[in-house]
Formats: sequence, C-alpha cells, structure tokens
Amino acid sequence: MIHRMVLLFLYALTATAQTNLPVMKRITGTNTPANVLAVMERAADWQLAHPSTHRATDWTQGAGDAGMMALAGISGQPKYREAMRAMGQTNGWKPGPNFYSADESLHRPDLR
Repeated sequence: MIHRMVLLFLYALTATAQTNLPVMKRITGTNTPANVLAVMERAADWQLAHPSTHRATDWTQGAGDAGMMALAGISGQPKYREAMRAMGQTNGWKPGPNFYSADESLHRPDLR
C-alpha cells in the first residue's frame, strides 16, 4: 500500500508542477527506504514551497494530499501533517461543492 501511495504522490507532484521539479532531475544512489524517504521529503518540501494553482478540491490536489498524508505517516517531520491539517482547516474539512464528482471524491474521507 505504501508503494502505491509513494507512486501516487510522485505522480501528483509532477502532474501539478508548473515547472520542472529540481528534485526529480537526477536521483542517484541505491533504492533503500532511507533514500526513497529522502526523495519524498525533498519533493514534498518543493511542493509546499510552490503550491499548486488548481482549486483546492481538484483531483490533482487530492492525489497530492493523499501522498502527503502517506509521507506524514512515515516521516519523522511534523510539517507534512501540519500542512495537511492547515489545508483541511482552510477547506472547512468539507469536500468540494460537486458532491458526486469523481474529481472531488478524493477529498471525501467517507470514500477512503
């Protein structure tokens, strides 16, 4: 499950990026859990510093948010969970206005 979340997270970051992700240009070293976590944290730091311009309930945001929550569960850094908590507070802990839209269902905790 974590592997899927990592792939989803990295896909969402590249899908929502307006420029090339510097962190993704060249990844060297072996694929150890520590190295993968370091890349995930660098990608998340970049995304937090360069927020997407898509609306908050867009599916790309939901995919990125799901990946950020997966990262928050394995990273020792609280800033990722805090960023998601702030996003939830900004959205009023509610899904978007189109309740039955697949694009907004990623933000519905009852569907996860």
